[in-house]
Amino acid sequence: MTAVVIIPARLASTRLPNKLLLNETGRPLIYHTIKAASPLINVVVATQDQEIYSALKDHVNVIMTGDCKSGTERVRACLNSEFVAGHDVIINWQADEPELDCYHATSLLEEIDRSGVDIATLAAPATKEEYLSPDVVKTVLDHKNFAMYFSRCSIPFGDPTRALKHIGLYAFRRASLSKWVLRETTYPSESLEQLQWLQEGLKIKVCIGAVKYAGIDTREEYDAFVKRHAI
Repeated sequence: MTAVVIIPARLASTRLPNKLLLNETGRPLIYHTIKAASPLINVVVATQDQEIYSALKDHVNVIMTGDCKSGTERVRACLNSEFVAGHDVIINWQADEPELDCYHATSLLEEIDRSGVDIATLAAPATKEEYLSPDVVKTVLDHKNFAMYFSRCSIPFGDPTRALKHIGLYAFRRASLSKWVLRETTYPSESLEQLQWLQEGLKIKVCIGAVKYAGIDTREEYDAFVKRHAI
């Protein structure tokens, strides 16, 4: 089973404009994400923004896509690329998750290989602050660790000790990803594409790992990242 990492990247960001090219560490934020994923060897960036293409084309394979509604749609737009063709599993690694370790992706690959699921993703125990924050996506699982729901609300209600934060990392079987036809979620206020998958009846296996730092969505989170990684 072979895998490729695709990092969907766009400059538009409501809470932190142009965050992927912020370089107060001495390198653009997305460069750190690429470096984190690079031990998996095959890494591709998918973007519609010329600025991102120009910043990265000499360092990594970059695919220019059209305008896409979601990160997964951007990943799907790359399936016929020469950089992606022939790989059995597609890892969708969010561009603003620079502090994940490649072993997290490896755990998803192992889960897909072992259990035969079509989608695997990652979650980690949430702090009380994360449990209360609408900037952190939470999930609740069934007894077999399949996701029942994702939300920006504090779930499960009233019990932060059981809260799991969702981490923006997915593994898809290529054959499944290429044939899915998904409608818009009826819960658009959540702004979570994985709710589309659940509503279509797709099952999402969740691996639980130790992830201290989640994605970077705000200026405060980026400033803290800079302190940890400044050259």
